Amino acid sequence: MTPKFIVLTGPTGVGKSELALSLAEAIDGEIVSVDSRQIYVGMDIGTAKPSLAEQARVVHHLLDLISPRQTFSAGQWAAAARTVVEEATGRGRPVLLVGGSGLYLSALLDGLFDESVGDRESRRRYREQRLLEGDLDSLWLELGERDPAAQRSLSPTDGVRVLRALELSGQGGRASRWQHHRQQSLPGLGPMICLSRPREELYDRIDRRTEGMVQAGWLEEIRTLLAAGAQITDPGLVSLGYTQLIDHLRGGVPLDEAVETIRQKTRQYAKRQITWFRRDRRFRWLDLARYGTEGAQERILLQYEALQS
Repeated sequence: MTPKFIVLTGPTGVGKSELALSLAEAIDGEIVSVDSRQIYVGMDIGTAKPSLAEQARVVHHLLDLISPRQTFSAGQWAAAARTVVEEATGRGRPVLLVGGSGLYLSALLDGLFDESVGDRESRRRYREQRLLEGDLDSLWLELGERDPAAQRSLSPTDGVRVLRALELSGQGGRASRWQHHRQQSLPGLGPMICLSRPREELYDRIDRRTEGMVQAGWLEEIRTLLAAGAQITDPGLVSLGYTQLIDHLRGGVPLDEAVETIRQKTRQYAKRQITWFRRDRRFRWLDLARYGTEGAQERILLQYEALQS
């Protein structure tokens, strides 16, 4: 059966967007953003949202869906993505699922389901270690993806309660509004690719991208959102980078300190993304430092074409 969609994922800053644009043009396809932050209107620079010029090159879906004040769970995203994929492939257009939100991707491909007791215990210990390492921001983001209602009821600085809400969301407890179910798999799955780079090279790209975002007007973007009435506790603004820069704008920390914190937390986030994707044996890993964008595209196309036979 001819594959109808390709999965292209990897850690933040690895180079997914450039390859996705070129690949989509090569197969006359459309891109579905698998990103839990690019769904927010007005959050463009800090989420590395595709530019208008890039969106003109290739049709993009699931960008700018809601206000930063609103919530959008992984289950809601998966339902929307499924509709987009089925509509696009129904028109004969292949789809690239592109982005680094592992939970969103899993919700679409595998459905949402209850974790076993062993899985829950392992996840609980992992989250506790992240909290001890000062990684409350990403735990807060994870809760927003799993249970937006519970997230809104808690303080982003209350680590103990955030951990408890995450435990309940995995157990189907009262804090959870997540619907757990198996859904029919999407037909036509093509290559599942996870991009990588050597760690130091990836971290250097993250550092340079962070600086580039600030220079491109990230602070002004946040000022515009706040002037429009957005609050620091809104689901959209409780995001890596936005939280730190809002703290700076409110006089909490100098800009250089806020930017350095963003760099460090983004590197930590990339490391966790890699851990998440390594658990899924369906992915084929491609090192962009080794193959380059063109070489990686050639290899993906070979897999894609082989599945057509």
